[in-house]
Amino acid sequence: MMKMLIDKLVKDWAWRVNDGMPDPSKKDHLDLLETTLRDHKYSDEFISDFISQISEKRSKIYVDGKPPKGAKVQVGPKGGRYYYGDASTGKPDPEPPTDKKPSKKKKAVKKAKPTPEEKLQKKVEKHMPKALEAANAKVDNIAFSNEQDEQTFKENFTKLLKGEDVSPEAIDVINKYARIKKNKNVVEIYIANKEEGDFRQGARDKIEIKGGDAGRSILGKMREQGMGEADPITSKESVPVKIGGKILTLSKMGKTISNKVEKTRVDGKITEVKVGDHTMRRQSMPDTDSLIKEIVEYKEQNPGISDEDVEHKVEQLQSGIIRYNNLIDSYDKIDNLDSVSLVEGANPATKEGRDKLAKEGPKVIANKLEEALGENPTKAEKQIVTDLGNLSNIDDPSEYEKESMEILKRMGNVASISKAAPDLAESLVLLANNKNGKPTIAPSGETFPVADLIQFPTEDLDPKDPDYIKKIAAGGKTIVTMTDAGGLSVKKDGGAASGFTAKLGMTTFKSETTKESLTNVLSQHNNFIGGKKKGAELSEEKIQSGKAVLDKEEKAARDAGLIKGDLKFKDGRTPRQWADDNLAKWKADGKYKGMTDENKKMLLDGMEQYARGGLILQEVHNNDLAFQDYANANANTKTGKIEMSDGINCINNMAFQASPGFKPAQDKNGNWVARPNAVYAGNLKKVCR
Repeated sequence: MMKMLIDKLVKDWAWRVNDGMPDPSKKDHLDLLETTLRDHKYSDEFISDFISQISEKRSKIYVDGKPPKGAKVQVGPKGGRYYYGDASTGKPDPEPPTDKKPSKKKKAVKKAKPTPEEKLQKKVEKHMPKALEAANAKVDNIAFSNEQDEQTFKENFTKLLKGEDVSPEAIDVINKYARIKKNKNVVEIYIANKEEGDFRQGARDKIEIKGGDAGRSILGKMREQGMGEADPITSKESVPVKIGGKILTLSKMGKTISNKVEKTRVDGKITEVKVGDHTMRRQSMPDTDSLIKEIVEYKEQNPGISDEDVEHKVEQLQSGIIRYNNLIDSYDKIDNLDSVSLVEGANPATKEGRDKLAKEGPKVIANKLEEALGENPTKAEKQIVTDLGNLSNIDDPSEYEKESMEILKRMGNVASISKAAPDLAESLVLLANNKNGKPTIAPSGETFPVADLIQFPTEDLDPKDPDYIKKIAAGGKTIVTMTDAGGLSVKKDGGAASGFTAKLGMTTFKSETTKESLTNVLSQHNNFIGGKKKGAELSEEKIQSGKAVLDKEEKAARDAGLIKGDLKFKDGRTPRQWADDNLAKWKADGKYKGMTDENKKMLLDGMEQYARGGLILQEVHNNDLAFQDYANANANTKTGKIEMSDGINCINNMAFQASPGFKPAQDKNGNWVARPNAVYAGNLKKVCR
C-alpha cells in the first residue's frame, strides 16, 4: 500500500514538471513537490521536513548493473538509469515517512457467534407477525360474557402474545376465554366459543400459532405470566358444536308444499308435463342431416366454423333433447312433487316470484341462523347473520352470487357454525339461481335421489312450430334453460366423495353396453373386501372370482380404446402399492393386531382388486360418457362463483376416491377385513367440452 502511495506522488510530481523528470536539486521542482504534497493533504510540518531532507542529501546516482536494494530506478531521456540517494555512500533514499493515514480496508471485526438464546429470540421476532395475524383472525370467534371482559381481553391478549407484562387481573380474564393447548408437539391456543371457561371439544375454536420452536417459546412466556392450559380432550368428553350439520337444511327452514304433476299422453307416452306452474313439452329429435344444414346456414355469418365444430354442436343439441325428454319421462309415476317453500307466496315459475324469493329468502335464513345460535353469539357469528340479511339489498345477480360464496367462506372459518355451511350452500344456490332468472325449487324427500334442487326451463320450444329445427339450431337462451333443466346436485368446494352407483343410473354412455359393464365391476366389491355377516367372509376363492370379472371388463374396455396405459393413481402408485401402503399405515396405528400371514395375503389381494375396480370405473365412465341426467353446482368459495356443469356441455367426470376411510372388522372366520365408509366413492370433476 505504501509503495502504491509513493508511486502516485512521484507520478503526480513528474506530471507537474515540464520535462517530466523531477530534480530535487532544482528549486522550482521542489516548489512543485510542495504543491503536490499539499494537494495530497500532508501537514505543513511534514512537508517542510521532507523537502529539507531530500534537498540536502538527495542526488542522482547512475547505475549500469544491479542497483542497491531499495533503490527506485528511473530512466532518463537519453536512456540512462539512475536513482536518488546519498552520493557519498550510494545508499538509496528511504521511502518518505507519512503522517497521512492511507486508505485501508478495516479488518473485519470477528463477531461473536450468537448464543442459542439469541438465535431463538431472532426466530421469535421473525415469527411474531404471523402469530399476531392468526390471533387477530380468531378473536371475534370468542363468546365473551360481557363487554368489559371483551375490552380487557382484546387490550391485553396481544401484549401477552408479544411477551409484554400483563397484570394478574388481565390474566384472569384471558384465562376465562383462552387456554394453551396441552400438547408439546402442537402450538395452538384454544378459545371458548360457547361460554367462558368451556374448552371442551365442540365448545371451542383454536388459534394456530405454529412456528415450531419460536411458537413454543411464545407460549412458554405466556405460561410464565400465568396463562393456563387445556387438554385436547377426547370425543367422549366432547359437546355438540353450536350448529352442526342438518340444522340449516331447507326442509327445516321452509314449509313443505305439494305441487300437482299433470301429464298429457299420446299413445301412452307423455307429451307434456306440468309441475305446479312449470310446463315442459316433449321435444322432437331432428335428423342429423337436417340439423347440420340448419346450423351451417345459421352460422354463415361465422365463416371460421369447422365441420368438427358443427358435428360437436349437433351432438350437444341431440344430447340435450334426449336428456330433456328423459326428465319428462321421470315424472311418469309421480302425481305430486313435494317441495320446500322458503318464502311464502314466492312462485319460481314467475319473474315476480323469483325476485321475491331472492329478496326475502336471505332474511329468512338469517333469522333461522340467529335463532339457532341462541344466547351469547360471538361477534363473528353475529356478523354472518348480518351479512346474510344484507344479501337482500344486492340488486346485481353476479354480485349477489359472489357475496353468497363469500358468506359460505366466512362461515367455514367459524368453527361453531362451519359444519352448517354445506347445508346452507343449497339454500344460497337456490336463491342465486332464481336471482339469475333460472326457476329452481328444492324437492322434499327422495323423489329425485341425486338432486338437491330441481331446475325448470323458463320456456321450451313448440315441436309443432314450422321453424322448430331452425330455433333448435340457433340455440340461445331457451335452449340453454332446457339443457340446464333437471336435477341439480349441490356441493360446497367440491364436496365429499359420494357413491358411484346412484349417479351411474342417471348417466347415458355412448356405448349401450357400458352401463352393464360398470355395474358388473361395481357388484364385485364384496368379493374383494369381505364383511362381518355370515356368507360375507373373506376368501381367496371369492377374490379370484371377482378378479376374473375385472379381467374380462378391463380387456373389453381396452379393446374399445377406453383404457390406455397402466391403471395407476395420480401419484403413480399401482393398486398393489396403494394396498401395501394402507395396511402398513393401519398396522403402525395399532390396528389389525394378530393378523396371520394368510389373512394378510387375502386382505392385500382383495384391497388391490378393489382399487383396480375403482380405477376401471373411473376410466370407462369418463371416456365413454355421452351426457348426464343431472347437473352439478359447486359453490366454490375460492373463486366466489357457483360453478355449473350441466351434464352436456360441461360434464361431471368421476375421480375415484380410493380412501374414503376404512373401518377394521373381523369376519365370521376371524379374519381381519377393511370396510370402506363409502363403496367406490368418487368426487365430481367439472370438464367442459
